[in-house]
Amino acid sequence: MPILLRFSTGNALHSRVIRWRTDCEISHVEFWNTVDGSTLGSRLSFDRKDSGVLVRPASANADQRNIILATFKGIEKAYDWTLANLLGKPYDWYAILGIARGDAEQHDKNARFCSETIMESALKGAGVKLLNCDPWDATPRDVLISASRLHRVDCAAAGATTRTTR
Repeated sequence: MPILLRFSTGNALHSRVIRWRTDCEISHVEFWNTVDGSTLGSRLSFDRKDSGVLVRPASANADQRNIILATFKGIEKAYDWTLANLLGKPYDWYAILGIARGDAEQHDKNARFCSETIMESALKGAGVKLLNCDPWDATPRDVLISASRLHRVDCAAAGATTRTTR
């Protein structure tokens, strides 16, 4: 199954806050199934049934932009590990507040946010340590710049459409 990492951003207030806090145009990262366009990852939604670690259909990604694609060795194993071990976990608000405050130890062990999901899945599912920090202490920007472990993928070659901000 062709799986990639999909970095993006949206228009929601929390996306703007993450971009401001990290000084980056990216505010989100998740796994992307290039066959059906679905995504797997943790997303914040004020509708509780759509928040946390879930598989979302391609239509749920319509408002995302600034798309950057990447991969790493063993990404399919990490994806499968996420499905088996993290699916259904709630969103980790507590860790997001910890990042904002600079408190790396503040997180909910039973919840996940987007980059925390990717970091943990890469490590436990594929044996790949993307960054030298705890999964709950990494932002989407941090994962994006982990260039020694990630390999960028051309969006057109992967069949992705991109929209840029002004």
